[in-house]
Amino acid sequence: MGVTAVMSTMRVLLVDTDQNAAEHLRALASDYEVDISIVNEIAAVWSALRSDRFDALLSRNVAASVHMCQEVMHYSEQMPVLVVDARMDPTMRISCLENGASEVVVHNPADREIVAMLRAWQRVVGAGETAPVPTKPEGLQGHRFVCDDFEADFRARVVRVDSEERRLSTTQTAILRVLAEHVNRSLTRDEIMELAYARPRKNSRCVDAQITQLRRLIEAKPNDPRIIQTVWGTGYRLSVDTTVEA
Repeated sequence: MGVTAVMSTMRVLLVDTDQNAAEHLRALASDYEVDISIVNEIAAVWSALRSDRFDALLSRNVAASVHMCQEVMHYSEQMPVLVVDARMDPTMRISCLENGASEVVVHNPADREIVAMLRAWQRVVGAGETAPVPTKPEGLQGHRFVCDDFEADFRARVVRVDSEERRLSTTQTAILRVLAEHVNRSLTRDEIMELAYARPRKNSRCVDAQITQLRRLIEAKPNDPRIIQTVWGTGYRLSVDTTVEA
C-alpha cells in the first residue's frame, strides 16, 4: 500500500500589479495549502522578505523581473523564483533564467496550474523548509542615503549638499532612489525607468534629462560628473561609498 506524503503549508510571496487577479490566486491557493502574501511593486519585496519567511517568490506580469531575480539570487540562492509573463520574448526569458529565475512561464497559465507548479517546487525543495531571508544590501536600508558628497532624504524629496537643502521632483526622487538602491552598479536607461515606475516607459531616453538635473543638484562639476557616472554603451551608475539609515 502506497504512502502519501503530507506537505506543510507553503508560504509564497507574490508580486503582482493586478490586485484583483492576485486576490483570486490567493483564494484558490489557500485550498491547496499554499499561503500567498501579496505586494504590488518590486520596491516592496525586500520589506516583505525582511519581515517574514517564504518558501518561494512568484512574479506575475511585473516589469523589471530580471533585476528582481538578480537581487534574490545574489542574497539568497536558495529562494526559488517563478516568473510568469506572457509578454516576454525569448531574450528576456533567457536573461531571467540566467539571473536567478527557477522557471519562466511565457503564457498565461490558469491559477490552478500555478498552484500545481508551486507545490511541485515544494516537493523538490523540501516541505516546510523555508529559504533564508536575504540580507538587504547597503543602499536599500531605509529612506535616507548618506555619503561624503551628499545626503538624500527620499521621503522628504530633498538632497543636502554642503548643508544646503535642495528640492527634488517626484521623478528625480524616484530615479535617484533607484540609483542608490543599486549603488556602484551600472543600469540601462530602460532598467532605471522600469524600476522607478514599476512598469515600462515608452521613451526611456527621457531619463537623460532627469540625470542632467540631478547632476546640477548634486555634483560639484555637473559637466564633469564624478558621482552619477555615464557608463558608455550601458547607461548610468551612482559611484559612491554609502551609509543608509532606516
